[in-house]
Amino acid sequence: METLRYDKGDGVVSPSLFTTTSGFEFLGPDGQLRHRILAQGPKGFKVVSVVTTGHSASFTEADRTAITLPKCGHADVVVDRRRFSVSPGDMVALGPSERQSRLSADSAGEFYESYTVIAPANWPFGLSEDALYCGPDTKRLKLMELLEFSFTYLSNPERVTDRTILLHEALVEDALVETLTPHGPPKSKASRGHRSEHLAMSAQRFIDENYGEAITVTEIAVALGVSLKALQRSFRARRGTTVRSYLTRVRLDAMRRHLEKASLETTVTSAALESGLFHLGRSSAAYFDRFGELPSETLERSRLPKHSSRKTGG
Repeated sequence: METLRYDKGDGVVSPSLFTTTSGFEFLGPDGQLRHRILAQGPKGFKVVSVVTTGHSASFTEADRTAITLPKCGHADVVVDRRRFSVSPGDMVALGPSERQSRLSADSAGEFYESYTVIAPANWPFGLSEDALYCGPDTKRLKLMELLEFSFTYLSNPERVTDRTILLHEALVEDALVETLTPHGPPKSKASRGHRSEHLAMSAQRFIDENYGEAITVTEIAVALGVSLKALQRSFRARRGTTVRSYLTRVRLDAMRRHLEKASLETTVTSAALESGLFHLGRSSAAYFDRFGELPSETLERSRLPKHSSRKTGG
């Protein structure tokens, strides 16, 4: 994890989170700003924790989409004369644009804090227009919880490996797609026909063969040569669940197999990562819901000595 610190006492401040930053100014006499940036995967998603005593600035983002979720404090953002007022529980998603922002702590705290995910250039889910999402929402809460877990888990350098970076980036991308794109019930006859069943079966087969890799729902759609919307509608109509839920279920089953055949080196974490699961807390809860016991209990039971019964003569 990279940490960048900016202090008013250091002279000219020019944070480099976006393509261009201009007119940066701290709001108070003892201004401080910290960016913590998680290691990027091959797709180039930048995940950043922002903590500031308060500042205002002008930014230009040339070709990337940025999604910000405040954790505490308040943000006022102006884009093309449109003003967004953002508080904890809200989310603002901005496409390539020029913008001005003013970040300030609330009356109960000393800092403004948020998480920002900057998608790579030309990401296919870049927004055609800016969007502010207000009020509590399950998808945004899950995204926020994922980012909090990521910064806690990956703050330990020993946990930052090629595999955890890949799995983390895939999970973040899936969470962004889930948060930014509305999903409705199947609408067309195609979702109930033979073509829909073939698509669902192909997606199921692809997952069964590749669940251990850092695959996303988007990549599954690309591999099958269909749109994400068509994949999601067909799979839900024919299998009664989402593609992501099925992928998680297959990975949980694989995790259980790893734990039941555990070696001395096997841990709950290693079994989860080998199965394609990154979020350990969420995975443990899902594991319990599916199997009625915690992963640690499965692992402990697998290491109990196996007693063979003896036949005795009468």
